[in-house]
Amino acid sequence: MVASKTEDMVMADLPIAPTRFRYSVQLIDERMIPLVVMDTDNPNEARKAYDEVCGHQYRRHFRFIGGPEVIDERPPLAPFGQI
Repeated sequence: MVASKTEDMVMADLPIAPTRFRYSVQLIDERMIPLVVMDTDNPNEARKAYDEVCGHQYRRHFRFIGGPEVIDERPPLAPFGQI
């Protein structure tokens, strides 16, 4: 049995959405497409926003991006409908 491409995809292989500023918080939707939640040049402001959205929306997959790198990533804690 051959696994599908999405099953083989590692989190690091997901694309990073382009932004106007250096730091951004991005939501990865069901189609594995990144959506920018917020972007800024201030790392403290971005970290605060990342922590806040992760705390309120624990069923979503979020990434904290700094330039071309993923600084922090939080996959969904529980699939939708299982809590």
